[in-house]
Amino acid sequence: MASPTPEKERTFSQSIMLAATLAAFLATFNETFLNVGFTPIGRSFDVEIVTVQWLATAYMLGAAVMTPTAGFFITRFGTKPLFLTTTGLLVVGGVVTALGRV
Repeated sequence: MASPTPEKERTFSQSIMLAATLAAFLATFNETFLNVGFTPIGRSFDVEIVTVQWLATAYMLGAAVMTPTAGFFITRFGTKPLFLTTTGLLVVGGVVTALGRV
């Protein structure tokens, strides 16, 4: 099997960086949406903001748990399938969240 040309490797690396940048942007965007939504969520469920802030705590806790376990998942499933799955779920979650307001 022939090794890829330097140009193909560079294009692949740029594609991965673009995808990773987009995923990081979407994660930050989702966190911002959650923080902005505290007041409407509190009104909708008739709870105080202090209670709604637990959503942000749960979001951060989920991120904190997934960071150290990422190594296990990468060795178990591989980088590419894991990245595509998590990015796909992030996009689906963002779409569901956006449509939930409609």
